[in-house]
Amino acid sequence: RNPRATMRAWVLGVSATFAIALAVTLSVTLVLLHDSGDDGLNNAQCATAATASGDFFPSSSRLSADASTTGSTAALVEPSVAFSVTYNTTFKVVRTLPHLSGVPAKTYVLYQCGTTAPTADSDGTAFASGTQFFSVPVKKVATGLTVAIGFIEELGLRSSIDVVDPGAVHAPCWQEDEETGDMTGVDATASWNSAANAYDTVAAWATATTDFDLVITDRFNTAGSGTDKDVNFDASEAPLGMLDRLEYVKFLSLFYNMEAKANAYYADQVKRWQYMRDRITYAQSNGRIASTYRCAWVEDQSYTWAGVPYVSFVVSFAQFEQDICTGAGLTTFIPSAATSGATTHSYSTMAAFHAAIANVNVIFDKTYFDTPSTTTKASVYAKLGFDQPSAAGIKALTSEGTIIRMDKRVSDADPLVTHSSASEGLDWFESSFAHPALVLSDLSRLVWLDSVDGIDAPRAGCSRFFRDVKADDTVVKTTAADCPVYDDARISGVCDAQLDEQGITLDKLYGYNSPASMVSVTASFFIAFAVALMA
Repeated sequence: RNPRATMRAWVLGVSATFAIALAVTLSVTLVLLHDSGDDGLNNAQCATAATASGDFFPSSSRLSADASTTGSTAALVEPSVAFSVTYNTTFKVVRTLPHLSGVPAKTYVLYQCGTTAPTADSDGTAFASGTQFFSVPVKKVATGLTVAIGFIEELGLRSSIDVVDPGAVHAPCWQEDEETGDMTGVDATASWNSAANAYDTVAAWATATTDFDLVITDRFNTAGSGTDKDVNFDASEAPLGMLDRLEYVKFLSLFYNMEAKANAYYADQVKRWQYMRDRITYAQSNGRIASTYRCAWVEDQSYTWAGVPYVSFVVSFAQFEQDICTGAGLTTFIPSAATSGATTHSYSTMAAFHAAIANVNVIFDKTYFDTPSTTTKASVYAKLGFDQPSAAGIKALTSEGTIIRMDKRVSDADPLVTHSSASEGLDWFESSFAHPALVLSDLSRLVWLDSVDGIDAPRAGCSRFFRDVKADDTVVKTTAADCPVYDDARISGVCDAQLDEQGITLDKLYGYNSPASMVSVTASFFIAFAVALMA
């Protein structure tokens, strides 16, 4: 029998089932849209004299505390290890939590535009010293951080960005907007202030962001404006897991009054992450793929100072790195000599480094290169010493393993503004935060499924993070000219549709439950979408 013909016939059957389920789902969606049951005011519009005392933040306009799409009925919502929010009728109080060492706790009071900024909390308690106040929804925003870009895109908020540091931006439509003047590009490259453990504020950036509603920065004051409109967006901190990082879509939504949309997006992404993870787990439990593979995230941080060479090969195991490996059915290598609570461990000799990772099958190379687009297999091997005799026994260099870099897609490093440090910006540092399911799918394809019919590389306009170093896979540069393809993929849902199709293929391949499970994920998305539209 022709396996391709058999697969096509099977998929047609699944498609019929899917169509029926989709029709039912859309019916439910229409009912939800018809009767939202929401008695709150439209918080996308400013309050008037007639509405100033109304409720702008009812439960349907609040964050959910988990991966559900329904806003919390409780005033205090703790959706994350990183922050909480307390809702009142005309304002909300956002507090960042002391979950990360060195990250200062912040209090942000977000009050509905058209109302007066509160002087105390609803129970009369005074706000903490240093509390910052924002009229929401914000309209005029600046960011020098690429980490927020993926979330801004998925919430449909690109038009709110007036000023950006384009030096390392990958997103093609941001490149286009900066080059056409729809966004103002400003070089925010700053000097490091070791005494303050932060970057100094750049005068030109501070001037460009005067009178802004919101400036996205981080605890190191990266592209900070030096004003009380700076907000710390610390999604890239090492202790955060993949889904913890994803929760920052909810954090960002608070400043735009777009909680319902963030709830829907977060819930959908969590389902997709769990869906792919569970398939790999099931395949391993049935002996379809190996369950003994190990992974390691490594980096050559060696340098020379005053003519003296310092050797440092680092193995990292931040929580998000462990999550990626675990989700893909890999066991993260954590050196036994690593300090308790640490997220990295270094080796002072190449031989010791090679001996430590000898039994690792999948190596993620994080080593910095000035131009990833010209970084070849030979240059990676030279940096990590994989061309030396001491590397001969490393499993990743054999047929039992692979070596991966996270620079498959980079920018052209050619912004309109004259920039002192423009570089090839990695899609990894933008989209991986907002697309954990795509990260897991892209990795699983390389490690386990590269030769499986129906499991293809991400389609045009979809994020692709990993490249196969052993195969000397090439880097793809994106430019402003790629904007229409990326925008179309995002708006039309091309990337999620491909995940759905791959899920169906894996269901058949591994005998995992039934195709109806994928329909349920898609159905959940449509219902979540309806809830978001009601907000």
